[in-house]
Amino acid sequence: MNLLAFELLCSSRNMVDQVKGSLSGEYGIKNLDKILNAFISSESDFYDGITELSSFFCEHLKTGMLPFCESKSYPSKVQMQVYQWIDSRYKKFVSFLETAVYPVNNVCISAIRDMYLCDSSKLLAKSLGKCYITSQDLNFGEEMLSDICFHDSVYSLLTSGPQNFVELCIKLLKSPLPNGLPSSVFTDFFFAVIKVELPEDKRIEILSHFHNVLDNVDDKLIVYRYLEELMTQGPILASLAIPYLVDVAIKRGVDVSQFYEQCYAALSPESLSLSGRKRFLDTLSRVLSPKSIPVNTQTAFAVKLSRILLLVSPDAQLDILGILQYLAAAHQSVMKLLEPLDTPVSNILGKIEDCSPQTLWEVRTLRSSPIPAISEAARALGQRRVPADFESFDLRSVIQSIHPKGQLDLSTANWPGKLDRALWI
Repeated sequence: MNLLAFELLCSSRNMVDQVKGSLSGEYGIKNLDKILNAFISSESDFYDGITELSSFFCEHLKTGMLPFCESKSYPSKVQMQVYQWIDSRYKKFVSFLETAVYPVNNVCISAIRDMYLCDSSKLLAKSLGKCYITSQDLNFGEEMLSDICFHDSVYSLLTSGPQNFVELCIKLLKSPLPNGLPSSVFTDFFFAVIKVELPEDKRIEILSHFHNVLDNVDDKLIVYRYLEELMTQGPILASLAIPYLVDVAIKRGVDVSQFYEQCYAALSPESLSLSGRKRFLDTLSRVLSPKSIPVNTQTAFAVKLSRILLLVSPDAQLDILGILQYLAAAHQSVMKLLEPLDTPVSNILGKIEDCSPQTLWEVRTLRSSPIPAISEAARALGQRRVPADFESFDLRSVIQSIHPKGQLDLSTANWPGKLDRALWI
Protein backbone atom coordinates (compact mmCIF):
# COMPACT_ATOMS: atom_id res chain seq x y z
CA MET A 1 0.00 0.00 0.00
CA ASN A 2 1.50 3.39 -0.97
CA LEU A 3 1.64 6.34 1.40
CA LEU A 4 -1.24 8.25 -0.24
CA ALA A 5 -3.59 5.26 -0.03
CA PHE A 6 -2.62 4.71 3.60
CA GLU A 7 -3.37 8.35 4.47
CA LEU A 8 -6.78 8.15 2.73
CA LEU A 9 -7.64 4.99 4.62
CA CYS A 10 -6.64 6.57 7.93
CA SER A 11 -8.65 9.69 7.07
CA SER A 12 -11.73 7.56 6.29
CA ARG A 13 -11.39 5.66 9.55
CA ASN A 14 -10.95 8.86 11.52
CA MET A 15 -14.13 10.22 9.95
CA VAL A 16 -16.02 7.06 10.96
CA ASP A 17 -14.73 7.40 14.50
CA GLN A 18 -15.66 11.10 14.58
CA VAL A 19 -19.29 10.48 13.53
CA LYS A 20 -20.33 8.63 16.67
CA GLY A 21 -21.40 11.11 19.33
CA SER A 22 -19.98 14.08 17.42
CA LEU A 23 -23.34 15.89 17.29
CA SER A 24 -24.29 15.39 20.93
CA GLY A 25 -23.62 17.82 23.73
CA GLU A 26 -23.76 21.58 23.90
CA TYR A 27 -21.23 22.20 21.10
CA GLY A 28 -22.16 19.29 18.81
CA ILE A 29 -23.95 21.67 16.46
CA LYS A 30 -20.55 22.97 15.29
CA ASN A 31 -19.92 19.59 13.63
CA LEU A 32 -23.24 19.46 11.76
CA ASP A 33 -21.95 20.65 8.40
CA LYS A 34 -18.90 18.38 8.54
CA ILE A 35 -20.93 15.27 9.43
CA LEU A 36 -23.73 16.03 6.97
CA ASN A 37 -21.33 16.62 4.08
CA ALA A 38 -19.34 13.49 4.95
CA PHE A 39 -22.59 11.48 5.04
CA ILE A 40 -23.83 12.79 1.69
CA SER A 41 -20.46 12.29 -0.01
CA SER A 42 -20.20 8.72 1.39
CA GLU A 43 -17.05 9.54 3.35
CA SER A 44 -18.53 8.14 6.57
CA ASP A 45 -20.24 4.90 7.50
CA PHE A 46 -23.82 5.21 6.22
CA TYR A 47 -25.60 3.67 9.19
CA ASP A 48 -23.55 5.53 11.82
CA GLY A 49 -24.08 8.73 9.90
CA ILE A 50 -27.85 8.40 9.49
CA THR A 51 -28.26 7.37 13.15
CA GLU A 52 -26.23 10.33 14.41
CA LEU A 53 -27.97 12.86 12.16
CA SER A 54 -31.40 11.44 12.97
CA SER A 55 -30.76 11.74 16.72
CA PHE A 56 -29.61 15.34 16.29
CA PHE A 57 -32.57 16.45 14.18
CA CYS A 58 -35.10 14.54 16.36
CA GLU A 59 -33.85 16.41 19.41
CA HIS A 60 -34.60 19.74 17.74
CA LEU A 61 -37.83 18.60 16.05
CA LYS A 62 -39.23 17.69 19.45
CA THR A 63 -38.84 21.30 20.62
CA GLY A 64 -41.32 22.44 17.96
CA MET A 65 -38.81 25.02 16.72
CA LEU A 66 -37.95 22.86 13.70
CA PRO A 67 -38.92 22.94 10.85
CA PHE A 68 -38.31 26.67 10.81
CA CYS A 69 -41.22 28.99 10.24
CA GLU A 70 -41.15 32.79 10.58
CA SER A 71 -44.61 32.78 12.15
CA LYS A 72 -43.39 30.68 15.07
CA SER A 73 -42.48 32.38 18.31
CA TYR A 74 -38.80 31.97 19.11
CA PRO A 75 -37.31 32.98 22.51
CA SER A 76 -34.80 35.33 20.90
CA LYS A 77 -33.64 36.62 17.53
CA VAL A 78 -30.40 34.67 17.88
CA GLN A 79 -32.29 31.42 18.48
CA MET A 80 -34.49 32.13 15.47
CA GLN A 81 -31.38 32.54 13.31
CA VAL A 82 -29.89 29.33 14.72
CA TYR A 83 -33.01 27.32 13.89
CA GLN A 84 -33.19 28.89 10.45
CA TRP A 85 -29.62 27.66 9.88
CA ILE A 86 -30.43 24.15 11.24
CA ASP A 87 -33.55 24.05 9.09
CA SER A 88 -31.54 24.55 5.90
CA ARG A 89 -29.34 21.57 6.87
CA TYR A 90 -32.39 19.49 7.75
CA LYS A 91 -33.95 20.12 4.34
CA LYS A 92 -30.64 19.25 2.67
CA PHE A 93 -30.66 15.95 4.58
CA VAL A 94 -34.30 15.30 3.63
CA SER A 95 -33.57 16.03 -0.05
CA PHE A 96 -30.69 13.56 -0.05
CA LEU A 97 -32.83 10.80 1.51
CA GLU A 98 -35.54 11.40 -1.10
CA THR A 99 -33.32 11.23 -4.17
CA ALA A 100 -30.26 9.13 -3.33
CA VAL A 101 -29.92 5.37 -3.71
CA TYR A 102 -28.83 3.79 -0.44
CA PRO A 103 -29.09 0.46 1.37
CA VAL A 104 -32.32 0.09 3.35
CA ASN A 105 -32.44 -1.96 6.54
CA ASN A 106 -34.11 -1.66 9.95
CA VAL A 107 -31.46 0.80 11.19
CA CYS A 108 -32.15 3.10 8.25
CA ILE A 109 -35.93 2.82 8.58
CA SER A 110 -35.82 3.43 12.33
CA ALA A 111 -33.77 6.61 11.87
CA ILE A 112 -36.05 8.07 9.16
CA ARG A 113 -39.23 6.98 10.97
CA ASP A 114 -38.16 8.66 14.23
CA MET A 115 -37.63 11.98 12.43
CA TYR A 116 -40.90 11.58 10.52
CA LEU A 117 -42.92 11.06 13.69
CA CYS A 118 -41.33 14.12 15.33
CA ASP A 119 -41.81 16.36 12.27
CA SER A 120 -45.15 18.15 12.16
CA SER A 121 -44.64 18.95 8.45
CA LYS A 122 -43.96 15.26 7.54
CA LEU A 123 -41.15 16.21 5.14
CA LEU A 124 -39.81 12.65 5.17
CA ALA A 125 -43.03 11.00 3.94
CA LYS A 126 -41.58 10.45 0.46
CA SER A 127 -38.36 8.94 1.85
CA LEU A 128 -40.28 6.52 4.03
CA GLY A 129 -42.54 5.61 1.13
CA LYS A 130 -39.48 4.84 -1.00
CA CYS A 131 -38.07 2.65 1.79
CA TYR A 132 -41.37 0.76 2.07
CA ILE A 133 -41.57 0.10 -1.65
CA THR A 134 -38.03 -1.23 -1.87
CA SER A 135 -38.11 -3.23 1.39
CA GLN A 136 -41.71 -3.67 2.51
CA ASP A 137 -40.85 -6.78 4.52
CA LEU A 138 -38.94 -4.74 7.12
CA ASN A 139 -40.42 -3.45 10.36
CA PHE A 140 -42.13 -0.06 9.91
CA GLY A 141 -44.25 -0.27 13.06
CA GLU A 142 -48.03 -0.11 13.45
CA GLU A 143 -48.06 3.64 14.12
CA MET A 144 -46.18 4.26 10.89
CA LEU A 145 -48.25 1.89 8.75
CA SER A 146 -51.51 3.50 9.88
CA ASP A 147 -50.35 7.06 9.12
CA ILE A 148 -52.45 8.62 6.35
CA CYS A 149 -49.67 10.86 5.04
CA PHE A 150 -47.40 7.81 4.74
CA HIS A 151 -50.18 5.95 2.88
CA ASP A 152 -50.52 8.75 0.35
CA SER A 153 -46.76 8.81 -0.16
CA VAL A 154 -46.62 5.07 -0.94
CA TYR A 155 -49.60 5.20 -3.29
CA SER A 156 -48.31 8.33 -5.07
CA LEU A 157 -44.88 6.82 -5.67
CA LEU A 158 -46.39 3.61 -7.05
CA THR A 159 -48.81 5.55 -9.28
CA SER A 160 -45.91 6.88 -11.32
CA GLY A 161 -44.61 3.40 -12.24
CA PRO A 162 -46.84 0.49 -11.20
CA GLN A 163 -45.43 -1.77 -13.93
CA ASN A 164 -42.14 -1.87 -11.98
CA PHE A 165 -43.78 -3.14 -8.78
CA VAL A 166 -46.71 -5.27 -10.00
CA GLU A 167 -46.67 -7.74 -7.10
CA LEU A 168 -46.58 -4.99 -4.47
CA CYS A 169 -49.35 -3.04 -6.26
CA ILE A 170 -51.61 -6.09 -6.31
CA LYS A 171 -50.81 -6.77 -2.66
CA LEU A 172 -51.87 -3.22 -1.73
CA LEU A 173 -55.08 -3.44 -3.78
CA LYS A 174 -55.95 -6.75 -2.11
CA SER A 175 -55.03 -5.49 1.35
CA PRO A 176 -54.42 -1.72 1.57
CA LEU A 177 -52.28 -0.21 4.31
CA PRO A 178 -54.16 -0.46 7.66
CA ASN A 179 -56.61 2.12 9.03
CA GLY A 180 -56.66 4.07 5.80
CA LEU A 181 -59.43 6.38 4.65
CA PRO A 182 -61.00 6.69 1.19
CA SER A 183 -58.85 9.07 -0.84
CA SER A 184 -58.29 10.39 -4.34
CA VAL A 185 -54.63 9.32 -4.04
CA PHE A 186 -55.62 5.67 -3.62
CA THR A 187 -58.12 6.06 -6.47
CA ASP A 188 -55.40 7.35 -8.81
CA PHE A 189 -53.19 4.46 -7.71
CA PHE A 190 -55.95 1.93 -8.50
CA PHE A 191 -56.53 3.26 -12.01
CA ALA A 192 -52.78 3.39 -12.68
CA VAL A 193 -52.48 -0.31 -11.79
CA ILE A 194 -55.42 -1.52 -13.88
CA LYS A 195 -54.07 0.34 -16.92
CA VAL A 196 -51.06 -1.98 -16.85
CA GLU A 197 -51.51 -5.04 -19.07
CA LEU A 198 -51.96 -7.59 -16.30
CA PRO A 199 -52.43 -11.31 -17.02
CA GLU A 200 -55.90 -12.67 -16.28
CA ASP A 201 -54.84 -14.45 -13.09
CA LYS A 202 -53.65 -11.12 -11.63
CA ARG A 203 -56.91 -9.41 -12.57
CA ILE A 204 -58.83 -12.25 -10.95
CA GLU A 205 -56.69 -11.83 -7.86
CA ILE A 206 -57.63 -8.13 -7.62
CA LEU A 207 -61.33 -8.76 -8.25
CA SER A 208 -61.44 -11.51 -5.65
CA HIS A 209 -60.61 -8.86 -3.03
CA PHE A 210 -62.37 -5.92 -4.68
CA HIS A 211 -64.23 -4.94 -1.50
CA ASN A 212 -60.91 -3.52 -0.29
CA VAL A 213 -60.70 -1.32 -3.38
CA LEU A 214 -64.26 -0.04 -2.92
CA ASP A 215 -63.52 0.75 0.75
CA ASN A 216 -60.58 2.97 -0.22
CA VAL A 217 -61.63 4.82 -3.39
CA ASP A 218 -63.07 8.25 -2.67
CA ASP A 219 -66.16 7.75 -4.86
CA LYS A 220 -67.52 4.31 -5.73
CA LEU A 221 -69.20 5.60 -8.87
CA ILE A 222 -65.86 6.21 -10.54
CA VAL A 223 -65.14 2.47 -10.57
CA TYR A 224 -68.59 1.69 -11.95
CA ARG A 225 -67.53 2.00 -15.59
CA TYR A 226 -64.55 -0.27 -14.95
CA LEU A 227 -66.83 -2.96 -13.50
CA GLU A 228 -69.32 -2.57 -16.34
CA GLU A 229 -66.54 -3.13 -18.89
CA LEU A 230 -65.45 -6.29 -17.07
CA MET A 231 -68.92 -7.77 -17.58
CA THR A 232 -68.12 -8.15 -21.28
CA GLN A 233 -64.66 -9.71 -20.83
CA GLY A 234 -65.54 -13.35 -20.30
CA PRO A 235 -67.51 -15.35 -17.72
CA ILE A 236 -64.82 -15.45 -15.01
CA LEU A 237 -64.13 -11.71 -14.85
CA ALA A 238 -67.84 -10.94 -15.27
CA SER A 239 -68.85 -13.24 -12.42
CA LEU A 240 -66.34 -11.50 -10.13
CA ALA A 241 -67.37 -7.98 -11.18
CA ILE A 242 -71.16 -8.38 -11.10
CA PRO A 243 -71.62 -8.51 -7.30
CA TYR A 244 -69.68 -5.26 -6.79
CA LEU A 245 -71.47 -3.56 -9.66
CA VAL A 246 -74.82 -4.51 -8.11
CA ASP A 247 -73.73 -3.12 -4.75
CA VAL A 248 -72.80 0.21 -6.34
CA ALA A 249 -76.04 0.28 -8.36
CA ILE A 250 -78.24 -0.37 -5.35
CA LYS A 251 -76.54 2.23 -3.16
CA ARG A 252 -76.25 4.92 -5.83
CA GLY A 253 -79.27 4.22 -8.02
CA VAL A 254 -77.45 3.65 -11.28
CA ASP A 255 -78.65 1.31 -14.01
CA VAL A 256 -76.87 -1.40 -15.98
CA SER A 257 -77.85 -1.94 -19.58
CA GLN A 258 -78.44 -5.56 -20.55
CA PHE A 259 -77.80 -6.59 -16.96
CA TYR A 260 -79.56 -9.97 -17.09
CA GLU A 261 -77.98 -10.80 -20.43
CA GLN A 262 -74.56 -10.16 -18.91
CA CYS A 263 -75.36 -12.26 -15.84
CA TYR A 264 -76.59 -15.05 -18.09
CA ALA A 265 -73.38 -14.91 -20.15
CA ALA A 266 -71.33 -15.01 -16.93
CA LEU A 267 -72.68 -18.47 -16.08
CA SER A 268 -70.13 -21.09 -17.07
CA PRO A 269 -68.48 -24.17 -15.55
CA GLU A 270 -65.34 -22.07 -15.02
CA SER A 271 -67.02 -19.12 -13.28
CA LEU A 272 -69.13 -21.39 -11.09
CA SER A 273 -66.05 -23.40 -10.11
CA LEU A 274 -64.11 -20.42 -8.72
CA SER A 275 -63.21 -20.70 -5.06
CA GLY A 276 -64.63 -17.20 -4.53
CA ARG A 277 -68.00 -17.83 -6.21
CA LYS A 278 -70.00 -17.22 -3.01
CA ARG A 279 -70.43 -13.48 -3.66
CA PHE A 280 -71.60 -14.13 -7.25
CA LEU A 281 -74.08 -16.78 -6.15
CA ASP A 282 -75.43 -14.59 -3.36
CA THR A 283 -75.95 -11.82 -5.90
CA LEU A 284 -77.74 -14.15 -8.32
CA SER A 285 -80.12 -15.26 -5.58
CA ARG A 286 -80.98 -11.60 -4.96
CA VAL A 287 -81.45 -10.45 -8.57
CA LEU A 288 -83.28 -13.53 -9.84
CA SER A 289 -85.90 -13.76 -7.08
CA PRO A 290 -88.24 -10.83 -7.95
CA LYS A 291 -91.58 -11.81 -9.49
CA SER A 292 -91.24 -8.99 -12.01
CA ILE A 293 -88.54 -10.82 -14.00
CA PRO A 294 -89.91 -12.00 -17.39
CA VAL A 295 -90.85 -15.69 -17.49
CA ASN A 296 -88.39 -16.50 -20.28
CA THR A 297 -85.58 -15.00 -18.15
CA GLN A 298 -86.59 -17.12 -15.16
CA THR A 299 -86.59 -20.35 -17.13
CA ALA A 300 -83.45 -19.55 -19.14
CA PHE A 301 -81.34 -19.13 -15.99
CA ALA A 302 -82.78 -22.33 -14.52
CA VAL A 303 -82.06 -24.36 -17.66
CA LYS A 304 -78.50 -23.06 -18.02
CA LEU A 305 -77.71 -23.64 -14.34
CA SER A 306 -79.08 -27.16 -14.61
CA ARG A 307 -77.00 -27.90 -17.73
CA ILE A 308 -73.82 -26.78 -15.93
CA LEU A 309 -74.53 -29.08 -12.98
CA LEU A 310 -72.87 -32.13 -14.51
CA LEU A 311 -69.82 -30.15 -15.65
CA VAL A 312 -68.59 -29.02 -12.23
CA SER A 313 -67.24 -30.58 -9.04
CA PRO A 314 -69.56 -31.76 -6.22
CA ASP A 315 -69.04 -28.65 -4.09
CA ALA A 316 -70.10 -26.40 -6.99
CA GLN A 317 -73.04 -28.72 -7.73
CA LEU A 318 -74.39 -28.20 -4.24
CA ASP A 319 -74.09 -24.42 -4.61
CA ILE A 320 -75.89 -24.43 -7.97
CA LEU A 321 -78.68 -26.53 -6.49
CA GLY A 322 -79.02 -23.82 -3.84
CA ILE A 323 -79.61 -21.18 -6.52
CA LEU A 324 -82.11 -23.42 -8.29
CA GLN A 325 -83.90 -23.88 -4.97
CA TYR A 326 -84.35 -20.11 -4.79
CA LEU A 327 -85.64 -19.97 -8.38
CA ALA A 328 -88.08 -22.85 -7.92
CA ALA A 329 -89.46 -21.31 -4.71
CA ALA A 330 -89.79 -17.85 -6.29
CA HIS A 331 -91.19 -18.75 -9.73
CA GLN A 332 -93.90 -21.22 -10.73
CA SER A 333 -92.44 -21.32 -14.25
CA VAL A 334 -89.24 -22.85 -12.86
CA MET A 335 -91.15 -25.28 -10.66
CA LYS A 336 -92.85 -26.69 -13.77
CA LEU A 337 -89.46 -27.54 -15.26
CA LEU A 338 -88.91 -30.17 -12.59
CA GLU A 339 -91.44 -32.41 -14.33
CA PRO A 340 -90.79 -34.17 -17.69
CA LEU A 341 -91.65 -32.01 -20.70
CA ASP A 342 -91.74 -32.99 -24.37
CA THR A 343 -89.39 -30.26 -25.64
CA PRO A 344 -86.26 -30.18 -27.84
CA VAL A 345 -82.82 -29.68 -26.34
CA SER A 346 -82.43 -26.01 -25.50
CA ASN A 347 -79.56 -23.77 -26.65
CA ILE A 348 -77.81 -22.33 -23.60
CA LEU A 349 -74.85 -20.79 -25.46
CA GLY A 350 -76.69 -17.87 -27.03
CA LYS A 351 -78.84 -15.12 -25.56
CA ILE A 352 -81.65 -15.50 -23.05
CA GLU A 353 -84.31 -15.52 -25.76
CA ASP A 354 -82.55 -18.44 -27.48
CA CYS A 355 -82.97 -20.66 -24.43
CA SER A 356 -86.41 -22.27 -24.46
CA PRO A 357 -87.99 -24.00 -21.41
CA GLN A 358 -86.76 -27.54 -20.86
CA THR A 359 -87.00 -30.17 -18.15
CA LEU A 360 -84.21 -29.82 -15.60
CA TRP A 361 -82.96 -33.32 -16.40
CA GLU A 362 -79.65 -32.77 -14.66
CA VAL A 363 -81.41 -32.00 -11.38
CA ARG A 364 -83.49 -35.14 -11.71
CA THR A 365 -80.32 -37.15 -12.44
CA LEU A 366 -78.62 -35.89 -9.26
CA ARG A 367 -81.49 -37.24 -7.17
CA SER A 368 -79.62 -40.53 -7.47
CA SER A 369 -76.20 -39.07 -6.71
CA PRO A 370 -74.00 -41.28 -4.49
CA ILE A 371 -73.18 -38.16 -2.47
CA PRO A 372 -75.92 -37.87 0.20
CA ALA A 373 -75.80 -34.07 0.48
CA ILE A 374 -76.29 -33.63 -3.28
CA SER A 375 -79.00 -36.27 -3.70
CA GLU A 376 -80.90 -34.78 -0.76
CA ALA A 377 -80.65 -31.25 -2.18
CA ALA A 378 -81.78 -32.43 -5.62
CA ARG A 379 -84.79 -34.29 -4.17
CA ALA A 380 -85.72 -31.37 -1.93
CA LEU A 381 -85.61 -28.87 -4.79
CA GLY A 382 -89.08 -27.53 -5.27
CA GLN A 383 -90.44 -29.41 -2.24
CA ARG A 384 -89.30 -27.12 0.56
CA ARG A 385 -87.43 -23.85 0.90
CA VAL A 386 -83.88 -24.42 2.12
CA PRO A 387 -81.68 -21.31 2.46
CA ALA A 388 -78.54 -21.79 0.37
CA ASP A 389 -75.31 -22.00 2.34
CA PHE A 390 -72.78 -21.54 -0.44
CA GLU A 391 -69.34 -23.06 -0.04
CA SER A 392 -70.35 -25.05 3.05
CA PHE A 393 -69.55 -28.28 1.27
CA ASP A 394 -66.88 -30.49 2.93
CA LEU A 395 -65.57 -32.62 0.07
CA ARG A 396 -63.42 -34.88 2.29
CA SER A 397 -66.29 -35.95 4.54
CA VAL A 398 -68.51 -36.53 1.50
CA ILE A 399 -65.95 -38.80 -0.14
CA GLN A 400 -65.63 -40.78 3.06
CA SER A 401 -69.42 -41.19 3.20
CA ILE A 402 -69.59 -42.85 -0.24
CA HIS A 403 -69.71 -46.63 0.03
CA PRO A 404 -68.98 -48.86 -2.98
CA LYS A 405 -71.88 -50.90 -4.30
CA GLY A 406 -71.92 -54.61 -3.66
CA GLN A 407 -70.71 -56.96 -6.35
CA LEU A 408 -73.18 -57.20 -9.22
CA ASP A 409 -74.80 -60.49 -10.12
CA LEU A 410 -73.94 -60.69 -13.81
CA SER A 411 -75.95 -63.85 -14.36
CA THR A 412 -78.47 -63.50 -17.21
CA ALA A 413 -80.19 -66.87 -16.76
CA ASN A 414 -83.46 -65.45 -15.42
CA TRP A 415 -83.61 -62.38 -17.70
CA PRO A 416 -85.79 -62.38 -20.83
CA GLY A 417 -83.80 -62.48 -24.02
CA LYS A 418 -80.63 -62.95 -22.00
CA LEU A 419 -80.21 -59.17 -21.57
CA ASP A 420 -77.15 -58.05 -19.65
CA ARG A 421 -78.42 -57.52 -16.13
CA ALA A 422 -75.59 -55.09 -15.33
CA LEU A 423 -77.21 -52.54 -17.65
CA TRP A 424 -80.33 -52.40 -15.50
CA ILE A 425 -78.87 -52.24 -12.02
